[in-house]
Amino acid sequence: MSGSARETRTGRTGRAGRMPAGRILVAALVFEVLTLVAAAAWWPIYESAAFVLLALVTVTVGIAIGAAGARWSWPSHLVLLATALTWLLLGVPLAVPAKALGGLLPTPAGLADLVVTTASGWRQLLTIELPVGDYQALSVPVFVTLLVASVLGVSLALRTPRPAFAIAVPALVLIGGIVFGGAVAFAPIAVGALFAVVAVAWLVVSRIRVPGRALAAAAGVVAAGLVVAVAVTVALPAPDRVVARDAVEQPFDARDYPSPLSGFRAFTKQPLADAVVLTVTGAEPGEKIVMARMNDYDGVVYNIGGAGDGSALFSRVPERLGGAASGASSGEPASGGSTSTVEVRVGRYDSVWVPTTGDPVAVTFGGKNADALQNALYFSPALATVADTVGLGDGDSYTVTTRDASPSTGGPASVDLTELTPGGAPSVQNSAVPDAVAVRSAEWAPASDSPGERLAGIVEGLHAGYLSGTGDGEVFSRSGHGADRIEELLTASPMLGDDEQYAVAGALLAESAGFPARVAMGFTVPAGAASGPVDIRGQDAGAWTEVYTAESGWVPVDATPEPRPIPDTALDDSSTAVQPPDVVPPAADDLDDPVEAAPVQQDDDEPGAPDDVLGTVLRIAAVAGVSLAVLAILLAPFLIVLALKRRRRIRRRTEGSARARAAGGWAELVDMARDVAEPPPANATRREAAHSIGGDSAVLLAERIDGAVYAPTDPAEHEIEEIWAAADAERRRLLGSRGRFERLLARLSTRSLRTYHGREEKRRDIR
Repeated sequence: MSGSARETRTGRTGRAGRMPAGRILVAALVFEVLTLVAAAAWWPIYESAAFVLLALVTVTVGIAIGAAGARWSWPSHLVLLATALTWLLLGVPLAVPAKALGGLLPTPAGLADLVVTTASGWRQLLTIELPVGDYQALSVPVFVTLLVASVLGVSLALRTPRPAFAIAVPALVLIGGIVFGGAVAFAPIAVGALFAVVAVAWLVVSRIRVPGRALAAAAGVVAAGLVVAVAVTVALPAPDRVVARDAVEQPFDARDYPSPLSGFRAFTKQPLADAVVLTVTGAEPGEKIVMARMNDYDGVVYNIGGAGDGSALFSRVPERLGGAASGASSGEPASGGSTSTVEVRVGRYDSVWVPTTGDPVAVTFGGKNADALQNALYFSPALATVADTVGLGDGDSYTVTTRDASPSTGGPASVDLTELTPGGAPSVQNSAVPDAVAVRSAEWAPASDSPGERLAGIVEGLHAGYLSGTGDGEVFSRSGHGADRIEELLTASPMLGDDEQYAVAGALLAESAGFPARVAMGFTVPAGAASGPVDIRGQDAGAWTEVYTAESGWVPVDATPEPRPIPDTALDDSSTAVQPPDVVPPAADDLDDPVEAAPVQQDDDEPGAPDDVLGTVLRIAAVAGVSLAVLAILLAPFLIVLALKRRRRIRRRTEGSARARAAGGWAELVDMARDVAEPPPANATRREAAHSIGGDSAVLLAERIDGAVYAPTDPAEHEIEEIWAAADAERRRLLGSRGRFERLLARLSTRSLRTYHGREEKRRDIR
């Protein structure tokens, strides 16, 4: 080796074949800082002290592994093994702390979550509301990212001829935080600037072959770029940040479930009217417990917008509902203020919609189904509505944390409607809105009035109607809130209906007056309720209108009239009563096209019988199909072994020459001996193998096969059949001497398959 080459080598690895400690220390320090700075981009995803501890420990340990591998020249597989052991030992206490024994030792359940979430947690991060904190095992993706990046980054920096390229590893961590993060970044200018400065510092100390002038120029370009970036950021408004979660389809679509409002009258009629549906502790008398808010009307039902409706988008959340909760009354994110809690125990309530109070910021489940319910929690910030795909049922319980000082809890009486102004453009009016809405709007809310006065006039006009939910002793009023039913309400004399119809009519009329509106459904805590647990019954269900205002965001408006007797003169006044018009479907553009009839809602007294039989059959078929699929997957390895053995037997018995087929019978017997773990000695003759396998019958079979194989003429077909019959008898003898479980294991054993080589085996047996 030349002197210069020797000098270069010792300069980089030291006299004892080790890399200089100073170089390792500098690289470790630089990449520790680079990786931690890049990890700061992940802060908006977690926002917890547990994340800070995870990042510090993981990056430090990963840098230590990479530095040790460089110092003592570990082979790559040893570095990989050390990284894998660190993943197993530190993964549970750092990323799944809830399942760590004493907070330090991994448990089998924690390791299972670690392994599963390492593969699947990435998508979960894109479909859950931020921040996630230390919720479940969702810290595993960042743990794996930081561990791999720290080990790989310092290893590339110290053990490759181009250490500058190692900067790409922490840069990918930085990009990952941006991609998986939310719409608001964490100090992007500071993080980017610090990362760039440290990266340039590494270029200076990494001894790369770059001329000094070029290096200075590069540093100058970076510095100038930072100055320009800061100036542009300060001078120009920040654009909307596009992240990966914006392109991921959310797994919850409210349209997959019936409209909550369509089941309103089921609560107000027996048997639910007197049944306890919820028991709440901590709620004030008169407070609204919101089941769901609905923002879309198609002329048939008022429902929650589908997955394509950005104003009704549901995201999977941990127990924290995120900082973007709009609340019942505010269209803007709430911040600050105190919080309070309401405990809810579920009774005769069965729904995916989770009743909450005020401006909910967290929902924590208890009881035997707590884990399943917590894992299936979804939240729409725009609607302040909580859903759970597992569904609430009798015996479930949860705690709702709400932000205080929400106008919605103060009731509609706390707001002067005449002082309100619209907070935005109303929903687009369409043909689904009945004509009577425009007529009543012109009557109750003339265009010459202010928006607030128009809204107050609409409420006053609706309050002139009468409340009738077809309860005992009440005047009949039809259920439903389709266009025909709202037309009937607004044109009948007197107006008869319940919360369901008045709330929808109020929303449609408010939109005609310029206010964005929606319908909310839930329960009202009974007046005079005690401070302890309070029973909420079905008869406490209610629906109301909410309008969006410039002053207070979303404001609840109760358009339902107070209960009062219906005058007999009004009921007898048929001259002014207007029958609901027939709903006529629009004419088809093409006369040959069939016209679909408009859906008609059914009366309470004539409920349509659902096709439960077909639904039951379909569910049974689905369960059976899934069960068969799972069973097939579980049995697939064993069925494959049996199929391969059967194919081998058929091939030996039917393919090749007559001598080869005769020898195949012996091969089947030898394979069975291998499968029962009694293989004959290697390279033994058939006679020697026969003594090892069994008794005299095996020896006679071996001699007979030798005679058929080495005879001057090919054996006849009947001789081959007799040889196979004798070989099968020997196989049965081998199996018959063992228990049932041992026989099953022998049939499923793969020992003989590992020694089977098809035609080569046949030629060897013939020889």
